Amino acid sequence: METMTVAEMRPTQVPVVLAIPPPKGYPIPHIVRNQMREAQISEEDIEKARLEWIRRCEEDHFHEWFWFPYQKNAWVNTWKRRPRTPEDSNLPQFPQFGLKNIDEMDAYSAFATAVAKYEWLPPSQQAYAFGLACLASLPNISADQPSMTAYISEGLHFRGGTQTFPFWGMEWELPVRHVDGKRDYEAIQRAWWDGISAIYSRPEAPCRAALEMRLTGGSSVLLAPQRGNQSTASIEVFTHPITPPEEWRQFRQLVVDRWTSYKDEKDETTKATGGYFNARPHWAKHWWDLDVHGQPIQQYVKEVAYKEAFAEFREVYARILERRGSTVAETRNRFDMELMGKLIFE
Repeated sequence: METMTVAEMRPTQVPVVLAIPPPKGYPIPHIVRNQMREAQISEEDIEKARLEWIRRCEEDHFHEWFWFPYQKNAWVNTWKRRPRTPEDSNLPQFPQFGLKNIDEMDAYSAFATAVAKYEWLPPSQQAYAFGLACLASLPNISADQPSMTAYISEGLHFRGGTQTFPFWGMEWELPVRHVDGKRDYEAIQRAWWDGISAIYSRPEAPCRAALEMRLTGGSSVLLAPQRGNQSTASIEVFTHPITPPEEWRQFRQLVVDRWTSYKDEKDETTKATGGYFNARPHWAKHWWDLDVHGQPIQQYVKEVAYKEAFAEFREVYARILERRGSTVAETRNRFDMELMGKLIFE
């Protein structure tokens, strides 16, 4: 088991174009360009921010970014860890983290919860007000302030954020290849900005909550969507449950069309998927009603994304059950769910 360590968190809020800068030549949405002019952000500033973003990706242990639609700023939460010392026996726990303005942040969080239910607000205004309240509720550590120090278990996937709200969410695990031993950072930038561009392209505001991304590794779990990846961009869009379902579905399809379009036919890992990187959806979020590469997503999952993994799972699963004196049929009869049973065993 891994030894308990300490997270030294310094979350900050910066202009969205400086949080994860767009790849060079990317068609930045008009509204963001206006924000850049207002803030007098230059190409030199963007290049400096790109290098700082890469430094964070390579040196920090945890990586997380949030952008709330229509907000000028994004929330950057990447941090390092250090060994635990005897002085760390009584570190702050969630949600205080030693913050002095926790009551004020709680008030903004409560306001965001209320805004998420306001059906009388026009969609874009609801998204804007929600994002404004969320940013006000999230810590913003300046250079002259001490770090938010806590056990690593308190810092992973920062527990004081928007996951405390009810949402509809869709997350995809996008493979990130390594070039000369380093992540393909331009591919990560493109996925992030394809999400922002998709949100700004829809005036009816079907994505009213946030765009969020974390960088993770691969996985040895047979059916994990990260399995086989050198690195993974876990990227998600989510909205409030009062969003019209069909608008939300159409928006998800738009985003999926972009996130599953990345390809490199020269890459050895893409031969089984027609040159496309093997993007896979998060099992527990919205994905089952879309199309990928012109086919129903359930067919894509079964025949492309998990074709080899499902076959390996069936074999390993049957062997485990045989050793335990049971059968696949018996366990399916007791525990099966329609969708997974159809995907894996039929």
